[in-house]
Amino acid sequence: MSVEYWSEGVRSGVFFVFCIFIISMVLENKNAKGNLKKYIIFGIITFVASVFSKFAFEEIKNLIITYEAARGGSETWLGNILMSLANFIQLMVPGVAVLTAAFFLYKERWEEKVFVTLLVVLIEMIVLHVFCEITGRLFSPGITEKVYDYPPESARVLIEIFWMGISTVILRVFIKNILLETLDKIKEELGKFLKLPVASYIVFLLVISVIKLLGLNFRSVNSSNVFVTGVVIVGLVALYIFMYIALFDAVRISAESAKVQADLVIASDIQHSALPSVFPAFPDRHEFDVYADMRPAREVGGDFYDFFLIDKDHLALVIADVSGKGVPAALFMMAGKTTIRNQAIMGEKPGQVLANSNEQLLEGNEKGLFITAFFGILDLNTGEMEFSNAGHNAPYICRDDKTVEMLKMRHGFVLGAMEGIQYRTESTVLRPGEKILLYTDGVTEAVNTGLELYGEGRLETELRQIQGRGIQDIVASVSSSIDAFALGAMQADDITMLVVEYKGAAT
Repeated sequence: MSVEYWSEGVRSGVFFVFCIFIISMVLENKNAKGNLKKYIIFGIITFVASVFSKFAFEEIKNLIITYEAARGGSETWLGNILMSLANFIQLMVPGVAVLTAAFFLYKERWEEKVFVTLLVVLIEMIVLHVFCEITGRLFSPGITEKVYDYPPESARVLIEIFWMGISTVILRVFIKNILLETLDKIKEELGKFLKLPVASYIVFLLVISVIKLLGLNFRSVNSSNVFVTGVVIVGLVALYIFMYIALFDAVRISAESAKVQADLVIASDIQHSALPSVFPAFPDRHEFDVYADMRPAREVGGDFYDFFLIDKDHLALVIADVSGKGVPAALFMMAGKTTIRNQAIMGEKPGQVLANSNEQLLEGNEKGLFITAFFGILDLNTGEMEFSNAGHNAPYICRDDKTVEMLKMRHGFVLGAMEGIQYRTESTVLRPGEKILLYTDGVTEAVNTGLELYGEGRLETELRQIQGRGIQDIVASVSSSIDAFALGAMQADDITMLVVEYKGAAT
């Protein structure tokens, strides 16, 4: 093996051991720092892999030259392929050794180790093959006897140490203080961001292999070779810079999205905890039974329902729909639910409850949200239900004679949109065994793939077919009917239903 290849092999070994050092500084794993023995072992393995890859490449090169000499001395396509492959392996083996060392030395998740290691090795190889070579040419004394006179080995080592030192500072600041903080926020999704570092590393090695095969390098006497080499590598580096800027933007956006998603999950939990969800809700009361279900179109919905005893003889029922979706709608929903409940407990008529609630909801409603709502009070002794409507869908009553009818009412104005609105109190009577279904427009406005609405007609037909079933079965059957109608179309609005069965006065 020539002195040149021994020199290149040793310098390559030192270079890749230096990469392990940089990775150690970036990841700062205390166990790895304390385990000097493992660090030395993997440093030696990486060093040997680098020297061996140089030696193996020279041997393969000699075999290819011998093979081509036996065929008349001209280059062959097979020889070129083998030479490129040998160049690629020569560059790949030390990088694999560094990656293996990272896997054994550090405790971070494997995706994070792969991402950081490949990025460090790629950047350091660019530094070695671009900045060190260009600087070496600039500091060379010139052409002597038609051979480009590069600086002596000691000067080359100093040049490489200079650039590696600068890159170490940059990598430490950038990766540790910026990238790792971002990656920590998306640990569960990091795997989908590994394609670019892996592809970048492989493509760079392939380009360097082809450049070497063509005899292009920064040490060439031919200035055109130097120019082509510079254009190709610098262009490749610029491409990587743009790609990684795009990648880091994607990582940042994904991190922000993960944070928003986490906030939505918390808001959803708060919302669901605020809605009655334990059934049977009043196991000790035999005058009535109640069941409700809400299926939000997003993590956080704008619909809400409520039911509670105003006193031992009166059950309050609320179903409502907030304009908009997401967190603002959920917050306004919480305000609406609390306001209506507080007003109802004061013992006012349903129309007055909605009028008072409207005035309170107008305060601080800077986003201009509004609520459609149906509010009723069921007398558990007589079955009479007084109610008022603020622009909401009319409920359906399943009568004891097996008929289904929409509750006739006056549709008042929505809540939270205009001050001074008055709401009429109306009434109906439920006989023992009869049920009333309250729902939001997500039921009747569900659409299928042909953009048809589910509609009130289908809802009424479904209710006739399931007459006589229990209240939970009614909700489940209507929900299944909507799903069958939608044919896989995305749910566009929250679907909320509340069913009450009046069983008669307590004996």
